[in-house]
Amino acid sequence: MNLHRFLNKSFGQFTCLLLFWVLSFCAVSATKVYKVVNPDGSISYSDQAQNNAEELSIESVPTIPAYRSPLLPNTQNEESQSLAIYTRLSIDEPRPNAAFNSGNGDVSIRVSTDPNLKASHFFEFYLDGELVGQQESASLLLTNVDRGSHTISVVITNGSGNEFIKTTNNFTIHRPSIQRAR
Repeated sequence: MNLHRFLNKSFGQFTCLLLFWVLSFCAVSATKVYKVVNPDGSISYSDQAQNNAEELSIESVPTIPAYRSPLLPNTQNEESQSLAIYTRLSIDEPRPNAAFNSGNGDVSIRVSTDPNLKASHFFEFYLDGELVGQQESASLLLTNVDRGSHTISVVITNGSGNEFIKTTNNFTIHRPSIQRAR
């Protein structure tokens, strides 16, 4: 007798939950939108009823949550650790805001980092926003740089395009000019 009463009670609860779920789904499955054709022929849509409005029933759009891929076991952890491995990157030459003469426009760039550059990482050198070198060596010689003020930026990166640390300096180069006699 108790089993019979338990099954009836459980079935009744299950039926109530199922009915509640179906009704709640039906309540949100369609949205009412009202379409109005204005006197000038333009069409307006609203969520509120108006005179001469046609009621449209819009079905909800099914959505699927985005796929979250599992992290790769070792490579992701190495990259996360290496993002914070560099504590210092500095441009030692030219000094910040330096002004110097260079007859041929040569500019020597020398950087230092702490700790040393890791394997598979490299320096990217930018002069006025343009990439001028990508290498593992911490020094670069630029030739025939125009006179005037310039910005040099250095980024430590890897083959995947991850930037680990960046620094920027400004410098001014003076070059002699040949003026024609008048």
